[in-house]
Amino acid sequence: MTLYGGAQWVVLLASLISFPILTRLLSTEEYGLFAVANATAALLTGLAKCGLSTAYLREHAALAPAGRTALTATSFWTALGIAVVVAGTYLLVAGGLGLVPGGLPADIPPLIALLVVAAAARDLYYAVVRAEGDFLRVSLVTMLLRLGSVALGLTLCWLLSERILGYLVGAAFWELALIALLWMGVARAGQLSPAAFSPIIVRHLIAYGAPLVVFEVSALTNEYVDRYLIAHFMGLGHVGVYSVGYNLATYVTLGLVMPMWQVLFPAVSRLWEQSGRAQAEDFLSRLLLVYVFVGCGIALLVGANADEVITLFASSKFAQSAHILRIVAMVLLVYGSTWIFGAGFHLQRRTGLLASLMAGAAILNVALNVLLIPKYGLEGAVLATVGSYGVLTVVMVVLSRRYILIAIPVRALVTCGAAGLVAAAVLRLMSFDSELVSIAVKSATGVALYLVPVLTFNPALREMARAGIHRALPGPASVPPS
Repeated sequence: MTLYGGAQWVVLLASLISFPILTRLLSTEEYGLFAVANATAALLTGLAKCGLSTAYLREHAALAPAGRTALTATSFWTALGIAVVVAGTYLLVAGGLGLVPGGLPADIPPLIALLVVAAAARDLYYAVVRAEGDFLRVSLVTMLLRLGSVALGLTLCWLLSERILGYLVGAAFWELALIALLWMGVARAGQLSPAAFSPIIVRHLIAYGAPLVVFEVSALTNEYVDRYLIAHFMGLGHVGVYSVGYNLATYVTLGLVMPMWQVLFPAVSRLWEQSGRAQAEDFLSRLLLVYVFVGCGIALLVGANADEVITLFASSKFAQSAHILRIVAMVLLVYGSTWIFGAGFHLQRRTGLLASLMAGAAILNVALNVLLIPKYGLEGAVLATVGSYGVLTVVMVVLSRRYILIAIPVRALVTCGAAGLVAAAVLRLMSFDSELVSIAVKSATGVALYLVPVLTFNPALREMARAGIHRALPGPASVPPS
């Protein structure tokens, strides 16, 4: 799992490397168009996957080895069929009827359709390999797919006059070619024979996976719908400015939430089954304490350095994005705690309730954006994000207590919040000509101003920090007996 988590970090790093290149190659309008294309691909992929990857993992564990070939073949042909139907329907609507949300030009939808098919096949391949316990192969393929897609996409973006088209052509070609080669290897092993297709397995897969579609598509709608509404009410240039700030905020929170989730779900599931409810609750309570400590520190650093980070990563033409980065990062960091509180829903098998909550948040987000963007512009989109994620977080925290009791670290919230506010006030007085110098000095100063009072006035965090340092330091060398 550590190896898989490392691969996810490489994927995130590739995004951070490509980000400043794209923002300099593209105008604000072009970046807005690029953001709408990515949002469309993400939403369609969530629908096309149909929860089959998760369903495959569940069915694989329940089947004897003799029945797994039929499961793999059935899952592949079902996933491919659903993805082709979703992509084809999108092309019919976008091309045949001319209904293209976000104002995408006619040459973009075919590439989005190809990316959707590739993504659905990719996620199922990951499930097949993960079910076999081969995390090394999953990690290598994850890194190879992302790094190759970014490298070829950026190369064609730079070489071709139609930059967005170039990037999408490169990404689609790389992903389709590599995924096709990987599935050809599975076919050569005799696991994709159409004769092994089983309608009974299809019913099981769809019955398990379909409810997950509601959750995933709702979550993606909650994240991406504002791009379409900003494009409709304000134009693509404003989508570019908004997306730069939002995307950087997403990278920040993923850097914290992603490794946490890698540890959280397997560990708490084992504790729940092997040691009982009390041990699982204690684990989650301690994890929440650490999350509050780290999250408040990250919020401080983002708030202090947002202007410099935008200029450094995206150039001065996206200067307005700094405010969006600050607010959205704070909101997503707060929402990130629901990965901890939400563990109870998974442990008690109440994923249907999670899907309902996420669908409600998505509807609220759409309504708030429609009401607020015409009146307040980009600030209205930010307020809609605050409202939908804020309501979702509060409701999830309250309802989670029906299924698992996680101690809310009130003392840590007070000490970390107060230390962060004092440190932020001090950092606002600092000013430097160089963005790099400013980020370095403010970050070092902010960390010191944050850590000293927090670790002084919070014994629990102080003890955790001491234990972490002790584990990180090498122990004394063992001396063999004479």
